[in-house]
Amino acid sequence: MRRKARPNAADNVAGETWEGQGLDAGVAAAAGAPSAMSSSGHNEEPPPEKKNRPKDSAFRQQNMDMWVPILTPRCVVLMFAAVAAAFIPAGVYLYTQSKAVVEYRIQYDGDGAAAGLAACAVTGFNQSAACTVRFDVDATMEPPIYVYYEVGKLLQNHRKYVKSRSAPQLTGDESALLGDDNCEPLRKDAASGQWLNPCGLIANSMFTDVLSVADAPAPFDGASSGSFMSETGIAWPVDRGRALLLSPHALVCRRDLTQYRGQRWAYWYPSDDTIRYLYETYPAIVNPIEGVLNEHFMVWMRCILSNNILPPPAERCCRAAGMPTFRKVYGRIDTKLEPGDHVTFDVQASYYVSGFDGTKAIVLSTLSNVGAHNTFAGPAYMAMGILAFLIAVGFTIKHLLNPRGLGDARFLNMRDVQ
Repeated sequence: MRRKARPNAADNVAGETWEGQGLDAGVAAAAGAPSAMSSSGHNEEPPPEKKNRPKDSAFRQQNMDMWVPILTPRCVVLMFAAVAAAFIPAGVYLYTQSKAVVEYRIQYDGDGAAAGLAACAVTGFNQSAACTVRFDVDATMEPPIYVYYEVGKLLQNHRKYVKSRSAPQLTGDESALLGDDNCEPLRKDAASGQWLNPCGLIANSMFTDVLSVADAPAPFDGASSGSFMSETGIAWPVDRGRALLLSPHALVCRRDLTQYRGQRWAYWYPSDDTIRYLYETYPAIVNPIEGVLNEHFMVWMRCILSNNILPPPAERCCRAAGMPTFRKVYGRIDTKLEPGDHVTFDVQASYYVSGFDGTKAIVLSTLSNVGAHNTFAGPAYMAMGILAFLIAVGFTIKHLLNPRGLGDARFLNMRDVQ
C-alpha cells in the first residue's frame, strides 16, 4: 500500500495522518513498539525533535562563499613572466658570487691523491703517516680564509650511524655516564673493556688527522707560522653556546695536571679507571680540560640544543653530513693572501679511509655573500627562469594566433541538469 513520505522530525510538523493505519499499527505492534495512534486515527503526540542536527549556519552546512581562481591566458602568461623575472636575476647573482670565490683543493690520501703525496697514505687501523701539503696561491684571497678537511665516500647519513649516540650523556647527565642502548654497537671498548664516554659511532669515528701550518707568508714565516691559522671560533655560536655540556668534573681534586691555554690545570673525571673519556680517545686533539667542548669535536658532531638550558633528550639532534663527500671546517686564516704566496701544512695522518675506498683532502677557500663555491645553484636558477620565460612567450604567441574562448562559470550549475 502506498503511503505519504514521513515528515522530517526537525520540521516539528505534528498531526500528520498516515494511510493504511491498520497495517502500520500492526507492524509497530509486531515490532514490540507502542503505537502512537488513537482510536480516532490521529497522533496523540508530535514526534520528538532530533538533538544532533547541526546548526543551520553557512560554516556548519559547508555553504560558505569560496573563491576559485580561473586561469585565463593573461594570468598564466603573467605568472610565468614573474617567475622568469625573479629567477634569472637571482641565478646571475648566485653565479657571479660563486665565481668570485677562490678555492684550492689538494687530495692527499685515497684513490686519486696528488702526485708526490704517497707518504700521506694511512695503510691500516692504528697506523699513522706524516707528510707536507703545499698550496701555491695565484689569485688574491681576502680574509676570512677557511681551511676545510674533506672526506669522501663516508656515509654519515646512514640511519644506524646517526642514531648511535646518547643524548643524556652528551648533555652532562651524571646518571648517563655509561651511556644507554642507543649507543650500540659501540658502547664499550672491546680491547680494554672500558665504557666509552661519549659513546656511539659518531663520537668515536671523528676525523683525527692533525693539520698545522709549517710555512706561511711573512710575517708568519718561520717560528711564527703556528699563529697563522686559528682553530678557535670554528664552531657555530649556537654550538658553542648551547651544545655539548659535559665538561670535566674539574678543578676540585689535584690528581693530574695539564697545560691548557698557557696555564696549568688540575682536573678529575669520575670513574676514569672504568670509563674512557674523549681526551683519552683523542689525546692529540682534545685537552682534558675542554673535553667535549673541543671545537673540532663540535664541528664533527654538529649537535645543537633547542633551549639554552639542558632540554629533554628528545629535543636534541645531531646533524650528520647528508652527502657521502663532505667538508668540515678545521681552521680560519685572517690574513690576506696575494698571488705568489704559498702555505704549507704539516699533516699528521691517522684517519684510515682506504678500508672503505674513501678519500681525504685539504681545501683552502674564501666565502662570498651567499656562502662557499657552488657551481649548481646559479645555473639551476637561470635555467628555470629561462624555461619559464620561454613558456610565457609560447603561451602569448598561441593566444594571439589561435585564441580560445573562455567558458562562463555562471552556467556551471549541476542542479539544473535533468
